[in-house]
Amino acid sequence: MKLPDGAIPYILLEPLITIQHDEMPVYLAEHYDGWSSRHVIDCYVKYAKVLFERFGKKCNTG
Repeated sequence: MKLPDGAIPYILLEPLITIQHDEMPVYLAEHYDGWSSRHVIDCYVKYAKVLFERFGKKCNTG
């Protein structure tokens, strides 16, 4: 369900950003040896930054 931004303060649920570190694209796991690769860690950091830049104003980030 998509909510307009203006509706968020009026609902009883608070949006929350969740990141699953155990779900990795197969390509990264096969080509970079999963979490043992610094490249994969850098990709994950970029992914997290995008999430917080895009949705951080809509969520309580700490």
